[in-house]
Amino acid sequence: MPEPPIDRRPPRKTMGTDLTPLYMFVVLIGGGIAAAGWLFGRKQELKATETRVAAEAEEVDPFAHIPDELPPRLRRAADERARVSRNQPAGIEAEPAWIEAQELADKGWTYAAEAEAAEAEGRTRTLGEQSAAARAAFARALEITAEWELVLIEKHGERDPLVRRVVRTRAEWADALRSLSETKDR
Repeated sequence: MPEPPIDRRPPRKTMGTDLTPLYMFVVLIGGGIAAAGWLFGRKQELKATETRVAAEAEEVDPFAHIPDELPPRLRRAADERARVSRNQPAGIEAEPAWIEAQELADKGWTYAAEAEAAEAEGRTRTLGEQSAAARAAFARALEITAEWELVLIEKHGERDPLVRRVVRTRAEWADALRSLSETKDR
């Protein structure tokens, strides 16, 4: 019978246990600690920079010595508008419809204040009555002045200060009417 083949390789020398995984673990932990320290230091550095920049921004106002004024071209336009409004015919503010509408709106503001007080006190009946009266007053004031406002705009233009005041006042009345219609219906 033939003899079995003999393995001719020399036996491998071993040193007990393999420490490569342990070395890799130590290197990984050390690298993680170093990266965390670097990130923490970077965060502190950014925070210090932001604080310094914010302090510098608050301290210096480079335009503090310059007085507030309009540029020359806008100043001329403002003077022109003032001159035009001085030449307006007397009577824009003396219009009977405007005076009546302002009186109605004043009553409307009074009713609205009473409705607000009634709402705070929980008196729902008074709230309903006063808010209805306020809505009626504002609606009538807007109705009286609607056509007159359009005539003013056609005649004097939208840029006239008195016309703008009329438009702004009517817008306040419309906002109050809308507010009363939305919140005071109960």
